[in-house]
Amino acid sequence: MMDEQALTRFRQRAVNALEELDDVGEVWPDQADRGFYRVELLDGSDLDVQIRPAS
Repeated sequence: MMDEQALTRFRQRAVNALEELDDVGEVWPDQADRGFYRVELLDGSDLDVQIRPAS
């Protein structure tokens, strides 16, 4: 299991990678303490994404 600092770094790298995708406009926390983020796509739709290590 990851410690809290490693988990935070993991999530930030994943958010950075999402932001680099061509179709993604913005990524912001939505219950980030549980790993949930909202991803807004350039076409106006959005996704709920959970970023967490595999169990």
